[in-house]
Amino acid sequence: MNFINELLEKSPRLTTASSYAALNGVIYLIAGVTLAVWPGVEQTLFRDPDFRGHEGALMRVIGLMVLVIGWLYMCSAPAPQPKAAQHREQRTSSSS
Repeated sequence: MNFINELLEKSPRLTTASSYAALNGVIYLIAGVTLAVWPGVEQTLFRDPDFRGHEGALMRVIGLMVLVIGWLYMCSAPAPQPKAAQHREQRTSSSS
């Protein structure tokens, strides 16, 4: 149960760069799931002609790749801050 508790533990306050990476991860995850589940979304949004051959399967593979990229963004977002960034953040918060 310790592993599950660690997963559910709230992460510390994220930096701006970490928040940006997490938001990009969410966007990539949504886009990847959409392409994997509904490969015809590209035709619907851009009014392209019907697929010929196996382009539907190609869109599913691209969707899974984008989903993995989003997952990696999400995993790397709460990375610890470098010491210089922590020092800079402390200076700006103390001067405010």
